[in-house]
Amino acid sequence: MYIKLPMALASCLFALTGAAVAAAPITLVANSKPAAIIVVADEPIAIPLGKRDTETRKSVPMTQRDAAEELQALIEKASGARLEIVPAAQAPPKGTLLLVGRSALSEKYRLALPTKPEGLRIVTFARGVAILGEVAPAGTANIAHELDRGTLHGVHEFLERIVGYRFFIHIANDPDFGIVTPTVKTLTVPADYQLELAPDFPFRAVAFPNYHPQRDWMRVTREGAGTGFRGVNHSDSGFRRYFKDHPDWAALRADGTRDPVYPCYSHPGVLRARLQATQEFYDGKTPWFGAHSKPGPKWIPFEPADIWDLKGLCLCDRCETRYQPERGRFGKQSNLVFRHGVEYAAEIAKRWPDKRLCLLAYEGHMLPPDFAIPDNMDVEVCMMWSTTMGKEPYWHERNPRLMRDWSKKVGGKRERLYVWDYFCWPAFWTEAPLFFPHNLQKWLQDTHAISSGEFVCPGGNPPQYEIVMAWLWHRLMWDRNADVDALLRDQCMTFFGPAGKTTEQVYATVIDRYENVRWSRKFEETYIPPDQMYGETYRLEVVSKLKKLFEEALAACPKDYYWMAPMRPGWLQHFRFGRLHVEGG
Repeated sequence: MYIKLPMALASCLFALTGAAVAAAPITLVANSKPAAIIVVADEPIAIPLGKRDTETRKSVPMTQRDAAEELQALIEKASGARLEIVPAAQAPPKGTLLLVGRSALSEKYRLALPTKPEGLRIVTFARGVAILGEVAPAGTANIAHELDRGTLHGVHEFLERIVGYRFFIHIANDPDFGIVTPTVKTLTVPADYQLELAPDFPFRAVAFPNYHPQRDWMRVTREGAGTGFRGVNHSDSGFRRYFKDHPDWAALRADGTRDPVYPCYSHPGVLRARLQATQEFYDGKTPWFGAHSKPGPKWIPFEPADIWDLKGLCLCDRCETRYQPERGRFGKQSNLVFRHGVEYAAEIAKRWPDKRLCLLAYEGHMLPPDFAIPDNMDVEVCMMWSTTMGKEPYWHERNPRLMRDWSKKVGGKRERLYVWDYFCWPAFWTEAPLFFPHNLQKWLQDTHAISSGEFVCPGGNPPQYEIVMAWLWHRLMWDRNADVDALLRDQCMTFFGPAGKTTEQVYATVIDRYENVRWSRKFEETYIPPDQMYGETYRLEVVSKLKKLFEEALAACPKDYYWMAPMRPGWLQHFRFGRLHVEGG
C-alpha cells in the first residue's frame, strides 16, 4: 500500500565550515526519473552488520555499498526511479551526486564526518547531498579495521525524514508489513539541509522470535554498539562436558549426588577449565562451550546457565561460605558468582590485557556483592524488577537505586554499566496490554548518566504493544527527550491509515489506564494476579470501551486493509479474558 506523506524537515541544524552549500533545492528524482547518481567509496569500508556470502555460505561484513543499495532500492520503491551506484573514481564531472559514506568526493568537497559514536550527518553541498557516518578508526573496541558505524543510520534517517518512509515492524515472511511507503514522483532536498544526530545510549539491542536477519530490523530499531559491547547471556550451558573426567567439578546436591549440568563455582578446577577454554577459543582450536554468549574482540562473558540460581546451587563447604540467604532471592548468590568473576578477571588481566570481563547481574546475583570488583570487569544488570512496572512510584524508586548501587561498584564509569531489561515481566502472566511510553522515557532519562544502554527482552504481551514498545524503546535510546506523544501520533496516522484517529484513542486509553491507575497494593515480584489487573486497571467498562474502539477501527478499514489483522488475536484475548475475570466466568 502506498500512502502519500509530507516531507519531514530536519530538526537539528549544524553549520559545516569549508563546504560550499547548494544554491537551490537538490533534485534527486524528477517525475519518476533519476536525476542524481549515488556515489560510494572506491573501496567501501565495513559497517557493523553481517550478511551471508552467496558462494561460501559464510557470514561476511556488510559495507557502505550495502547501505547505498538499501537506499537505492527504497528510493526506487517509492518513486519508480532507480539511481545508479558508482564508485567515486567513476563519478561524472557534472551532475547531481548523492554521496553515501566517506569517499574521495566527500573529502574533495570538505564534508566533515560526524565524530560522536554512531553519529550521522546529512548535508547538502554544491553538487548534491551527502549521507555520512562516523568512522571508528582501526583498533576501536579491538577491531583491527576501520568501521563505519553511522552511514546506515544516516540512510534510514534520510528515508524517513526526506523520502517519507516509516519503519515500524519487520515480519520475516511479509517484509512489506510494517513499512509505510510513500509515493514520491519528485524527490528534492532543501538547499540548506543539514542534520546531525547520534544516539544518547551507545548500546541498544532487542530480541524478537523472528529477529533474523538483523539487518532487516535495523530500519526499525537503529540498534548499535558504540562502545563495541555485544551483551552477555548464559555462557556456561555446555560446562557439563568436563564432568565425565572431573565429576567433583559438578555442583554438589543436598542428597550427596552431583548435578549433571551446573558446576561448582568455588572449585579451582572450574576456573582452570574456563581459562583453558578461553585460550583455545581465541586460538581457534575449539568452539566455545556456551550456547548463548561467547568471547568477542574486547569482552569475555561469564554467566551461569539459566535457572542455576534455582536448580544448580552447589552445597559444598566452600560454596556455602559464600551464600547469604539473608539478602533474599536477588542477592543470596552474589558473593559466590562475583567471587568467581573476580578470580577470572585477575587471570584475564594477565593473559589477555586488552580484553575485559563482563558479567550478568541476574536472578540470585542481581544485587552487588559485598566486595569491590576489579577495573577490568563490567556489569550488565538484569532488571528482574522489571521497569515495565515503573509506573508505580515505589517500584521506580527501587530500580534506579539498584542502578546507582551498581554504578558505585564500577567507579561511576558509565561505559562499564549496561542493562538487560524485560518487557516480558509481567507480560507472561496477563493478557492485559502493558503500555507505558512516558514511564519508559522517565526511566531512560533517570539512568542515562550512569548506563551505557539496554538490551530489551520482550515476550508475552499482545504483539501490538510488544512491538510498538520495542520500537519506541529504541527511539528513546536515540533521543531520551523525544516527544513520545508525537511519535505515537505519527505511527497511528501513517501506519493505521483510516483507523488512525480511533487507534490514537485506543493508545490514549491504555496508556492512561496502565500508567496512571495506582494499584491498591504493593508487589515484591513482577507477577501481577488477574484480579489486580482486571479489578483496577482494566475494569469491565474499560474493556468494553476498548472493544468498541477496536470494532470502530476495523470498520474504518477497507476489507483488504490487512494492517489491523495482527492486532485482532491479542485484542480478542484481552476482551475475553477481562470479561471472564470481571464477571467471574
